[in-house]
Amino acid sequence: FCIRHSLLVALTWGTIFITALLAEKASHVKFGGMTSGNPALGTFLALETLALGVEGKICLWRSLKAIGKDHAVLASVNFDQLIERGEAQHGALERQRMAWGVGVLQDGVGPEERSATTS
Repeated sequence: FCIRHSLLVALTWGTIFITALLAEKASHVKFGGMTSGNPALGTFLALETLALGVEGKICLWRSLKAIGKDHAVLASVNFDQLIERGEAQHGALERQRMAWGVGVLQDGVGPEERSATTS
């Protein structure tokens, strides 16, 4: 079941492809370490961005759940399952984000390099 289809939001494959391509290219500049010179910082920033995106998705599901009973299209969606899945995704991202954040912010390296230097 796709909410977008139920709400009759039209997206063409071309629009989706172009948007994804531009986002992917922009992410290489920001998250690849090109702007900071530190690839580990780029990975940390990517994890930060993903965590924010997932948190935003959870907030959206909660808002749609709150109005769902008033809209037939939304009434059939299992928002509790979507929220639970989003929270699990956010938890996994948060563990990685913290591991990378400690290494990058303290030593300027990722968790693998950090554990190699402390062993």
